[in-house]
Amino acid sequence: MIIFDSGGNKNLILVILVILFTGFIAWQWAASDPFASVDMEDNFLIKIGEDAGDSLGAVKNSLDQGKEDTKIVIDELSKQEQQDQLFEEAQKYLEAKENSDLLLSINQEDCEVEGGEWDVWGDDTEEVCNLFTTDADKECNDSSECESICIVDLPEIALKDLPIEVGGNCTARSIVPGCYSLVEEGLVYGIVCD
Repeated sequence: MIIFDSGGNKNLILVILVILFTGFIAWQWAASDPFASVDMEDNFLIKIGEDAGDSLGAVKNSLDQGKEDTKIVIDELSKQEQQDQLFEEAQKYLEAKENSDLLLSINQEDCEVEGGEWDVWGDDTEEVCNLFTTDADKECNDSSECESICIVDLPEIALKDLPIEVGGNCTARSIVPGCYSLVEEGLVYGIVCD
């Protein structure tokens, strides 16, 4: 047997066989791509990390968008509440004005003596007196500064960004039929119709 022989050639053959066998094992090991599974595992972990990061980024963006949308809704609700409050105040103010001496005369004869016009105005069902005011076209920031009401003529496009800070003018008549932009405390919240 080769292993037990004391000859030098046999030892050389043994060394060559060991080298060949070791080379064959190394070649098979290299052919199997031993690092591919490690790279695949690393790539898998990297992909999971990237996907998780993308998902967290999308969630954060959604939360940020939700905050912005909530703020917009709150602002719109606040504007709507202010507008509703103004309409209520305007309605009360107009009702109070209708009952004032300026708007109502006792009868048609008194109305005409005072220079007013006796007729049915706006949504009213009864004839009332519509008098001329003494402060027509006077600049105002609120109806309390006028004999009648403080209004402004705004283009329809301007009414899209309500409320608008603007000054107005006192009306020439005690009753203003139709629709107009009522100025209250220097702001217009919308159109009031009478």
